[in-house]
Amino acid sequence: MDVMSQKAEALTCYKAYEAWLDMQHVTKLKCLQTDHGGKYLSHDFDTHLKAHNTVCSHTVHDTPEENGISEHLNHTLLEHTCAMHLAVDLPKFLWAKSVQQMMWLKNNVHAQWQNSI
Repeated sequence: MDVMSQKAEALTCYKAYEAWLDMQHVTKLKCLQTDHGGKYLSHDFDTHLKAHNTVCSHTVHDTPEENGISEHLNHTLLEHTCAMHLAVDLPKFLWAKSVQQMMWLKNNVHAQWQNSI
């Protein structure tokens, strides 16, 4: 998965994520919850969601407490990414790749931990 450089890329990235889910996990998204961000409110996005029978629900804008799980994950990823940058003095242009690496580590360490139970 690539990191978006512009909000206008949201639909393209979402479609790529849907395709990845279908290919890797043979599953489809049933519901998308957003924070009323403009990137998710376009006519094209709505049309795509309806065509794929995906329900879109919206939380109240500017209320991160309604998105507790995702906000916590974002905060944790940023903390770990900052720590990695400080520990090895990485240049700023590697920020997006560092966040991707932290997400990969989180997913794989979590999966390995679950498999060992």
